[in-house]
Amino acid sequence: MSNGKILMEAYELLNGLRQREYGPPVECLDRTASLWSSYLSRHVTAKDVGICMVLLKIARESYAHNPDNILDACGYLALAADMVGSSLSDAEVVREDLLTTDSEEGLPAGEALSLALASVSCGEPVRAAGILKGAGFSDAAAACVLDGMLDLVMARREQGAKKEGPEDAA
Repeated sequence: MSNGKILMEAYELLNGLRQREYGPPVECLDRTASLWSSYLSRHVTAKDVGICMVLLKIARESYAHNPDNILDACGYLALAADMVGSSLSDAEVVREDLLTTDSEEGLPAGEALSLALASVSCGEPVRAAGILKGAGFSDAAAACVLDGMLDLVMARREQGAKKEGPEDAA
């Protein structure tokens, strides 16, 4: 096989037969992501679906060689690359969680955020993560919120250090 021939085959399959059989790939992966999100009770993107399908094809190939495994893996990887930016962003996932999340213990999302920020400010990000998870935030949303909180706390500390000046720091 010549260099890249399988990539051309995957391209032709994605933009020909498969598209006629299943419709536009982005729509199919978005539908699949929605179904997987419901089943897994966590946000799954179209890109996640593409990557997981590549992993499925690799798992099959590791059991027994079938040229279709490699061809399909190439196609799914190309689709995953196409999906970057086409699904909900992390910020949109966090926003959804903020609007819809209350913990089973009755802690509203706003209170959980306040407690988590206080924990991060005190140098306890693990405790903050536990608070967010306990309030029902998804892993992706909790990670995004914690990243933002850590950035905020670091920026505040840097501003405080600049205000003190070199003489005050000693």
